[in-house]
Amino acid sequence: MRHKSESKPGNRYGFRLVVLVTLIACGLWAGAVWAAEPIKIGAFFALSGPAATIGTPTKLVAQMVVERINQAGGINNRPIELVVGDTESDPTKALMVAKRLVENDKVVALIGPTRTDEGMAVKAYVEKAQIPTIMTVGGDPV
Repeated sequence: MRHKSESKPGNRYGFRLVVLVTLIACGLWAGAVWAAEPIKIGAFFALSGPAATIGTPTKLVAQMVVERINQAGGINNRPIELVVGDTESDPTKALMVAKRLVENDKVVALIGPTRTDEGMAVKAYVEKAQIPTIMTVGGDPV
């Protein structure tokens, strides 16, 4: 029997966020770090449009997890900075937001997007850019 909390989207996305942050922490542990420099993680979700009912709670979970990690001292005494973008429930905009987060905001990893079609739109880009990404979508071959 499935526990009620297991089926909530926020729990699944929160777990994925914790995994991503842990992976980033492992990578940073091996390299040189600057104590005051925040670790920028991009988060791009459908905060408007038809999928906003999924994207908005996912963003709130991501912010909550980042806040907890920062309250515990961050990663290697570095705070996490969550840079959020709105895909507007649109695959073309999802790609534009992913590119902005990586190229302009200089994030080291991405969380999102909300919808499978958005995930398919950004998949080739994040693979080519070699940006660790946890997609909060389901579907083959995402």
